[in-house]
Amino acid sequence: MSYFLSTLLGMVSGLFSTLVLLFAGGFALIWAGRAPAGRGLVRSAGALLLVDALVNLGRTILFALANYPGRHQEASVDLVILLAPFLNVASNAALIGAVILLLVAVVRGSRRAPAGRPAPGIAPQPPGPQPPGPWTR
Repeated sequence: MSYFLSTLLGMVSGLFSTLVLLFAGGFALIWAGRAPAGRGLVRSAGALLLVDALVNLGRTILFALANYPGRHQEASVDLVILLAPFLNVASNAALIGAVILLLVAVVRGSRRAPAGRPAPGIAPQPPGPQPPGPWTR
């Protein structure tokens, strides 16, 4: 029973982390247009998070196949031994790259604080005293 439970928990954990990465990457891609600066950086970070989600999903499926008993288990274990280091490095590199890109976008956005804009419909007034207009008597 504990073997089945550990395999099931490993799959649930992998699928949950995949869903979190998919949500974060999709959120970054959708809301990149509202970024004050570094829209390309935010979109790139979102794409890296989606790539990390796909790598994580592949790793979860591969580990589940390696843990499932049957005729294919030996080939799956060999594949896990071969691919696990590359999948781990790819996943970590994509996640670290996404975090760095998002931090750079935040720093650039804080440096370029938007100037205060007048309310809509109000024309900016020139400096100095105003000449009397037709509305003053």
